[in-house]
Amino acid sequence: TQLVEEDNNDHTFGFGMSFTPSSIFSLSTNYTYRLDRKWDHEYVDLHEQRLLSFRNRHENLGMSITYRPSEDTNLGMRGSRSRQRSGVFDSFNVSYSRNI
Repeated sequence: TQLVEEDNNDHTFGFGMSFTPSSIFSLSTNYTYRLDRKWDHEYVDLHEQRLLSFRNRHENLGMSITYRPSEDTNLGMRGSRSRQRSGVFDSFNVSYSRNI
């Protein structure tokens, strides 16, 4: 009997959209899905048996909004949610900038 471990099944799919109805406002969103799998192979009497040892999914959804009422002022907001094997993580950022 021979045991072999394979760790090269890592697939990622992403999709994003952007919408800009005017020069002062824009909205964008993106989604990413990642599937990482690990396989074990067992060889007995020249026959192979493939066993899924673990499956690891990652999902990420993000959205951002930008508001520019003038050339000197910029307000941006971004939020995201990430699901992975270790848990669910949320983040939210707000930024404001103004030229002086």
